[in-house]
Amino acid sequence: MKHKIIFFILAISVLMCLPFCKRPSERLPLVTTSVVSPEITEAYCSGVLYNEGDSKIIEKGICWGTKGNVSITDNKVISNTEGKTFTAKLEGLESVSTYYARAYATNAFGTSYGKVVSFNTWGVTAPNISLSAISNFNYVDLTLTVNQTQPSSYTTGICWSKSSLPTVSDNTITVSQRKFSDPFPYNKSYTLSIQDLDQTTIYNARAYVATNFGIAYSNQFSWVTSNPVSFSILSLGSANASFQVYVSGNNLSSIKTMGICWSEDPTPTETDYRIERAYTNTISNNFSISPLKSNTTYFLRSYVKTDTKTIYGAEEKMIRTL
Repeated sequence: MKHKIIFFILAISVLMCLPFCKRPSERLPLVTTSVVSPEITEAYCSGVLYNEGDSKIIEKGICWGTKGNVSITDNKVISNTEGKTFTAKLEGLESVSTYYARAYATNAFGTSYGKVVSFNTWGVTAPNISLSAISNFNYVDLTLTVNQTQPSSYTTGICWSKSSLPTVSDNTITVSQRKFSDPFPYNKSYTLSIQDLDQTTIYNARAYVATNFGIAYSNQFSWVTSNPVSFSILSLGSANASFQVYVSGNNLSSIKTMGICWSEDPTPTETDYRIERAYTNTISNNFSISPLKSNTTYFLRSYVKTDTKTIYGAEEKMIRTL
């Protein structure tokens, strides 16, 4: 009888201890918060699920808010990513603000959290951009320098026009696009050429940076294109004349032919009298024209031709009295 009583007491003791033999930490998932990458109005936050606990995961993700002790009752982003590591995109944030976030995981026994991390969103600022240029006769070399210390995505380029303060609605060349994933600080320079500009014309150019929040422009660079071609009279004969035609500028590879045209009427063109020859990268070339009438006034212009246009030099008047 005594043994039965002892056995009964032991059995009751075991039954009473069963609910407390399994530690609660084994029932809940084990999760931690890892990396937070803020931008202007959004952020990317990652978590790692080390252990599911004693049942399958029902839900995992990132919760966030403006107060330190954030939970799933605040804002949350559910992650459906397979595997232990997961990342959520937090959207709708205010710029230049402080936020708190942490990873969470829920199974049948409840929800566990990782450590709380704080982060600050970036301000709405454009990259530092500057513009410089070296002008030539019918084109211009522009150098654009971009410096960005914030991890923002943007598109940058150059716009130009004959009017002051050009915008992207004028002539535009896109130079580069920076993605969010590119490393920063971001500092690069780009050089490009604007071709087929009108001669002896004032142009203006600005660099620009376009983001989701608008377009920012750099300082304005202005220049005057010069005339690429001119000529001088070498000699006058009884019925002929010799000329030297000069070509200036550095964009010589685009010139295909050079020549001189003349007429008894002002503003002669290549459809009037002309002598033309292939351009061979020489700065000057000699031309002789004949026959010429005596006691006649002639108008002359030198010219060069590219693949897209004919560019004339200044008009000169020659009076023959012989």
